[in-house]
Amino acid sequence: MIQNPVDKTVIFFQGHNTSNWVSTDCGGLVEPIDLDRKVNEVVFNPVERNWIMISSMKACNYYFEKCHLNNKDIYYSINLGKSWTSLASNVVQFDW
Repeated sequence: MIQNPVDKTVIFFQGHNTSNWVSTDCGGLVEPIDLDRKVNEVVFNPVERNWIMISSMKACNYYFEKCHLNNKDIYYSINLGKSWTSLASNVVQFDW
């Protein structure tokens, strides 16, 4: 559970695999996030209420490819997870 620093009533619920949810009323109504990836990290924007950035680990097959620590894909949403845009690939760290 990650609370929005701009609006404490907005909460991101990190679930299992691709199941994640957001609430804008402290958990009274919880809506699913439309993202077909497993979320590893969640960062709310420190200024914009509806902006979220997430990381998702890329699949890595140790038999066929060399795996690195920088295998995160970064996505952002400016509407609390209703839609997502790919921002970067092969990232180690990220923040707003």
